[in-house]
Amino acid sequence: INVFLWFLTTITGGQGSKLSEYLSLSPHGTCYGPGGAYAPDASQSVCQFISQGHWVAGATNGAPWQIITSAFMHVELVHIAVNMISLWFVGPAVEALFGRVRFLIVYFVSALAGSVAVVLFSGAHTPTLGASGAIFGLLGALLILSRRTPALFNQVVFWVVINLVFTFTVSGISWQAHVGGLIGGAITAAVIIAMNRSEEHTSELQSHHDL
Repeated sequence: INVFLWFLTTITGGQGSKLSEYLSLSPHGTCYGPGGAYAPDASQSVCQFISQGHWVAGATNGAPWQIITSAFMHVELVHIAVNMISLWFVGPAVEALFGRVRFLIVYFVSALAGSVAVVLFSGAHTPTLGASGAIFGLLGALLILSRRTPALFNQVVFWVVINLVFTFTVSGISWQAHVGGLIGGAITAAVIIAMNRSEEHTSELQSHHDL
């Protein structure tokens, strides 16, 4: 999905693609004018009177789908490459430990958590896109899954710390999506593990009762 949307965005104009406007996450709607400039204080009703102005809805006022679609959107080649390489390394580890269905649950919940954090804590007109929130969520899940294996846990902690350092020191990176995804993935993994233990305990009690 990530690569497919990147390809569609690229062949339809890249940075200037309508897909980028409508599928990337913006907490609030934005009025765009000539040359890509925008009037951040212009409402949708005012925007129609601006020369060549057009309104792009945000997640909180007309485009709620952006909370999910933005997690699959990429425009720049380097961005999609880095995220897909990261997913290639982290994804299989979580899937092997959790199974495909639970892996997908962690991925989507992490993506959603990252987007919610962007809406709550990012600038009203700051566009956000990319799979990194979901990938951070997979790292969060690995933290929970590996906590009883010290060697693996230490490796995961190392990579989480390194990525957080990059998140807060390199410009243009959404710390909101990364931290939100990390927390969302960790909580989701913890809940899944707790539910599994509860089911196993119930099954054991049932077995003893049958005996």
